[in-house]
Amino acid sequence: MISESTTSSHEQREEILKRTFSGAKWMLYLSASALVAGFCTNVILGRMGAETLGFYSVLMLIVSMIQTFFVLGGANVLVNYLPNLAAERKSKYVFTYTLIVYAAGAFFLAICLFFPSVVQLVFRSELNVPIGMYMTILVPILLAQALVWAILQAELEGAVLAVSQNAVSWFYFINIGLMVLMGILSATSGSRPNIYIFVAVVLSNIVAFGIGVFYLKKEYIGIRSIAHSWFLPQGFWRFTLALHFGTLFNFMISNAAPVFILRELGLRELGYFRAASVFAAFVSWVPSVFDKSFYPSFCNLVSKKLPTDEVYGRFSRLNAMSSGLVALVIILFTRELLSVFGKEFSDGAYFLLIMLSVGFLISTPFIQINFALVTAHLKTPHTMAAYA
Repeated sequence: MISESTTSSHEQREEILKRTFSGAKWMLYLSASALVAGFCTNVILGRMGAETLGFYSVLMLIVSMIQTFFVLGGANVLVNYLPNLAAERKSKYVFTYTLIVYAAGAFFLAICLFFPSVVQLVFRSELNVPIGMYMTILVPILLAQALVWAILQAELEGAVLAVSQNAVSWFYFINIGLMVLMGILSATSGSRPNIYIFVAVVLSNIVAFGIGVFYLKKEYIGIRSIAHSWFLPQGFWRFTLALHFGTLFNFMISNAAPVFILRELGLRELGYFRAASVFAAFVSWVPSVFDKSFYPSFCNLVSKKLPTDEVYGRFSRLNAMSSGLVALVIILFTRELLSVFGKEFSDGAYFLLIMLSVGFLISTPFIQINFALVTAHLKTPHTMAAYA
């Protein structure tokens, strides 16, 4: 005879799985449209010249830097603890972590502004791009955005998270497209087109943030949250610092190639790299979409002491099959794919695209899901080893 507790555990597991795959399905559908929009944005800018696409790559590098270096611990710090907390403690924890994130963000920003040599380790000083100004404007926006997305992810609000995150790519395309149609980007000269591209990036991220906030539970926003006392779960700092080490390490590994190209070669060559990486990213697209579901799903299962093998098996099979098929298509039709950017790209980025696709195929299918599973068990040393 099946006990009541066994039946309850089965129902809880099925509910988590249902919400997980429902959110992942929304993320998959909406990410597909955002992927097309992002691809079109890159093609539009690439058609304007490799240097213009290179500048856009610099902006994306700044955004990536803020979302990794400046958000202490990253989204997983909220995702890991929120499912385990009582309702009255959730807003206290979010409020406390928000203050910590903005304090860390202000500290890192101050280092970049007062010690420009630190920024020059990533960006060449002769680029004539106001990196400090760009970062000062983007930091508060992107920190708030990251916190909202983390809360939605932790609460398994997959559909809303999908809309908010993918709205960034949609509005990049809309803003850049409108500026090109109006002649703003093509008719101007000097540094002004770069300013307009930056404005498009800022507006797009503000809109995406607004969408996320609109659907956020009221307990996380408003004056009442400010009145709440501080609260941090047990083991918070150990877990957070380990994750932050990992995000820094991950940023350096993921962006080593574009940083090297930017510093040693220049914007034009960075534009070639951007064109190749846009196509190579298709290999890791499905795993990266489901990555938003791996971790909160495992956290909810682990917190309720439910088995994780079924979820792990589903995700692993899906990741391996999708990555392999996409990589094969890209390798077979590399030159034809790159030709949409123009002949200079098909000549300049041919071997680069093949190498990137093979690299993604080797590394992508199991890394994200294994990391999510290890981290959800709060195995801090294992988490650091997984990052390495």
